[in-house]
Amino acid sequence: MQTPHDTPYPIEQIDSPVTAGTSFALGDLTARPARTELAMALLTWFFSVILLLLIPPILSLPYLLYRYQNVGLLTREILIADKTFIFFNILGVIPAHIISFAIAWAVVTRFGRLSFWRTIRWDWAPNFRFWKSAGLAIALMIIGVAILSRFGGQPTDMDKIIMSSRLNACTTAFLATVTAPLVEEVIYRGVLYSALQRVVGVAGAVIVVMSLFTIVHGPEYWPNFGVLFTILLLSLSLTVVRARTNRLLPCYVIHLVFNGVQSFVIVVGPYLPDISRLLQRRASGWIILGRLLAIY
Repeated sequence: MQTPHDTPYPIEQIDSPVTAGTSFALGDLTARPARTELAMALLTWFFSVILLLLIPPILSLPYLLYRYQNVGLLTREILIADKTFIFFNILGVIPAHIISFAIAWAVVTRFGRLSFWRTIRWDWAPNFRFWKSAGLAIALMIIGVAILSRFGGQPTDMDKIIMSSRLNACTTAFLATVTAPLVEEVIYRGVLYSALQRVVGVAGAVIVVMSLFTIVHGPEYWPNFGVLFTILLLSLSLTVVRARTNRLLPCYVIHLVFNGVQSFVIVVGPYLPDISRLLQRRASGWIILGRLLAIY
């Protein structure tokens, strides 16, 4: 069943300019059947995950061939301890994000025939603007820190990545603030959510998007259940905001502030004595929380 927001845009208007000042859900500007749109959205998500799995190792391969040419067997422990290898893996996320965004742009705009930002509803809801979005992000961050402080959890590989070097910490903070919020929100709550709600309804779309987002982020933090629960809470909050406001911009701002504040702590914390002591005591809290969404 289609909601008023999901009524397909007439096929004869696909090539017409979008009227200034209007905004539409993804389903409004497409003449594709709902299931076709969902298939394309799922493929967009799938390729975004595959790119993150393939490009960082490919970018790291020349360094590995040079550095370990005389080493017989490379173990996981050796690679995790190699700061340069870690840096190339983090750096590889940038082209993966760029390509993922390009794919999403092509799907949303039908290769430039539609306005990207208007189609994904990149604007504010009347009752949910910047300060409410930023406030929710801070509240989620505080809840996450409380969860991690209470339940803790064993250190993960992400702890080691963040703490391996200042370069890796700063590069991670850059990704967490600049590329991850934009690319992830466009893919998960822009392309994927909009297509899912046309087929399975709002509740089904919220559950599926929340689950996929959490599952994709999960492996790097396993088995720290405090972090995994925090990711689940964040994913649920972002997707519910998308469903309630029918806008993507509030989700992006929540994601941006959530990551940005903690990235700031990661970057400047070691230079401020009080924050530095906090980071050392709560490595599995602030540091992991600051890196929740940077890679996937």
